[in-house]
Order: sequence, then structure tokens, then C-alpha cells
Amino acid sequence: MLPVGKKVKRSSRIVLIAGISTLALAACALNNKPLDSKPNAVQDDLADYSGTWQISADSASFRAHPLCIFQQAGSRITGTCKGGSNIGTGEGTADGNNFKFMWQGTAYIPGGECVCMFTGKRISATQITGTVETMGVTTQFVAVKQYVTVIINSSH
Repeated sequence: MLPVGKKVKRSSRIVLIAGISTLALAACALNNKPLDSKPNAVQDDLADYSGTWQISADSASFRAHPLCIFQQAGSRITGTCKGGSNIGTGEGTADGNNFKFMWQGTAYIPGGECVCMFTGKRISATQITGTVETMGVTTQFVAVKQYVTVIINSSH
């Protein structure tokens, strides 16, 4: 503690400043972060797949554009998806940027049931890309995070 009302020698101020600087550097080293580091919001968001996602997959023999709402607990993902002619639930896993989700869609008309296996990689906080396989057909998909509240009514 510095004495109140007394002059402090210049060398004492330099030692005090050096000591504070050393403590700040040590704290940063313990956290393994540079002094100017800022929280990486995108990296934090990559771990969280919760929310509403619009998926688009098109090929010559397969087309799907389901809207999915995912919930995540740890690495487990569950959710509900509604496409043009199917609605259903699914589950999958998240491992960092890697994503797998199997959707079991029940058709509004008989004979239109599907099981879609999505395997992808999170490339940003708002986008997943990868492949989807259904009925022996594999095609590319893109999922874009939506920032709206959507309610999927499974009774229709």
C-alpha cells in the first residue's frame, strides 16, 4: 500500500507498474489468451445447433426443403422437421463443427414416408453444409439458421 500524502520515488512507481504488468501477463498465460483477446461469439455459436434451420437439398431425383427446429443437450440433438409433404421428428449428434441428424418424416399422403440422414459440417454460426441420403439417393444440402419463432403443428 502506498503511503497517503507522501511522495513516491520514481523507481518505486516503475517497480509497481512492472509488478502489475507481470500479474496481468501471468493471468493471461493461465487463461492461454492474448491480452487483446475477445470472446469468439462465432466459435461459441458453433457448438450450439439449437434453433430453427431452413434446409435446402436439390438434385435431379430428390428435392427437400424442410424447416427444422433443433434442441440440443450436450452432443445430443433432437428436433421436429416439416417439409412440403412430410412432418416428423428426428435425432442426431453434434461433435464440434460436425453434425449428423436423422429425420423420419411421415407423409401427409400414404406412401410418402421418408428417412433422411443429414451429415454435415458447421461452416459459420448460421450455416451447415453437407450431404443428405434418402431412399438410396445422396445429394448436397445447405441449412441456414433462421431467427424467427416457428411453431410446427404435428396434427396436420
